[in-house]
Amino acid sequence: MNLTTTQQEAIAFYENNLSYVEGFGLTNLDREERLMFKQGRKLIEAMATEIKRQMTGKRSTWTPDEVGFILNAYVRYYDTANGKGQRIIDDAYLKQFSTHDTADFITSQIKFLDKENPLKKGMRHVTKLVADMAHDLNPERFRSYEEAQALCKSIES
Repeated sequence: MNLTTTQQEAIAFYENNLSYVEGFGLTNLDREERLMFKQGRKLIEAMATEIKRQMTGKRSTWTPDEVGFILNAYVRYYDTANGKGQRIIDDAYLKQFSTHDTADFITSQIKFLDKENPLKKGMRHVTKLVADMAHDLNPERFRSYEEAQALCKSIES
């Protein structure tokens, strides 16, 4: 999991103050410290969840809220002509969610659905959730699930 400097600081703050908070509670910390402690706790919990998922081989799931957020960030920040903007999307996603360590999996699907993407790059296996949400957002710009499947078959043959 790639962590930003702020996230690393939050985890360090959490680890350094855990015994203090367990003994005296959060009330002795100021508001900013409580927020940093909470962020560190959430990040450690998310990392533990991810490690468990990897150990058990469970597939990760994406919520409609996450997909919608990434889709809106893609429309706003991704430059299809130059293929740039993934880093901005990842940074925005990581500020909002801590479920996954990158938004690249969803962004790759969106790239394949995007009719404005001249390179036809992106993941050819597109989930129905991503395709439906993208097509509902802008049917002129994004392929439907059925169109994506047909395009994928034509590319493979």
